[in-house]
Amino acid sequence: MGAGAAVLAAEAEPRIIAMVLDSTYARVNDLISFEIARKTPVPEWAAPIFIPGASFLANVLYSIDLSKLAPEGAIQSVNIPILVIHGDTDTRIPIGHGIRVFETAHSDSELWLVPGADHTEAFNNFQQDYIDRVVNYFSTRFNEQAAR
Repeated sequence: MGAGAAVLAAEAEPRIIAMVLDSTYARVNDLISFEIARKTPVPEWAAPIFIPGASFLANVLYSIDLSKLAPEGAIQSVNIPILVIHGDTDTRIPIGHGIRVFETAHSDSELWLVPGADHTEAFNNFQQDYIDRVVNYFSTRFNEQAAR
């Protein structure tokens, strides 16, 4: 949930100048539906029927508005290029979530779909490539900021 939280924080904090999102979700409601289908006999197409109840309980018990936990919407107001990393065999957060966030991000953002990587396994599977991409991204962002 850290990548999604980073996007929501960046939307509220204009001083953030760089962000790498590894295995992010696009909308928590979609993720809840996916988890219901993954962990119960309820098929994914039927799982959204539980969202209103889950939203109600989250709001009443914890004062959380689940509809606001949507990085794919929040990223639109983050005016910096980001690096999105997502394993193409992620069983925890489907690859489509990372793609959706990337598609609504700044036009100069980058997407790295990591072959054969499950949830947050990109670093474990491709350590040097991961390090090179992240270091290059941050170097580029910080050098651009320093030039301003």
